[in-house]
Amino acid sequence: MKVHKHFLYLISLCTLLGAISCQVVAQEKRAVKPPPSAQLNYSIRADVHGLVLDGSGQIDWALREGQYQLLFETRTALTGVLLSEKSEGGLDRYGLAPNS
Repeated sequence: MKVHKHFLYLISLCTLLGAISCQVVAQEKRAVKPPPSAQLNYSIRADVHGLVLDGSGQIDWALREGQYQLLFETRTALTGVLLSEKSEGGLDRYGLAPNS
């Protein structure tokens, strides 16, 4: 789905800019300074089996007392919630440490 590609692109861009430090395998330890809490709002266009849908997307990043929460959601008038993802956890010496 194109929406999923846009999400992956946005997360990749945030990672490249150093906004979110996410490491899959353990590497050398680095000082982690995550960004402050923020909300990003944007417009989306999705192609679902040939049906073009316009809508909105929102990413909520919250950081409190060494814990983070990242929420991602896209909506269209026709489908309501089209895609929704959530990640929660803490921060360790390698960056984000998801709970699961």
